[in-house]
Amino acid sequence: MTEFLLLLGGLAAFAGLLIAMLLRRGNSRTTNPEGLCIEQDARDRAHSARITHSAPNIRPQPTHISETHHR
Repeated sequence: MTEFLLLLGGLAAFAGLLIAMLLRRGNSRTTNPEGLCIEQDARDRAHSARITHSAPNIRPQPTHISETHHR
């Protein structure tokens, strides 16, 4: 029983440490110009990757019903 309580205490301490780290970090946004340019570039690259690797671009669907039936 003691080992179980120690395990629960360790898990609770670890969870508390993680919560404290997340709260300390916060959701601050970048305010300097270089950081804003880096964030904008990352957003643009992510958008481009989503467009390039979307399902219709990888395997285009037939545009006409006769293209789906091969004899």
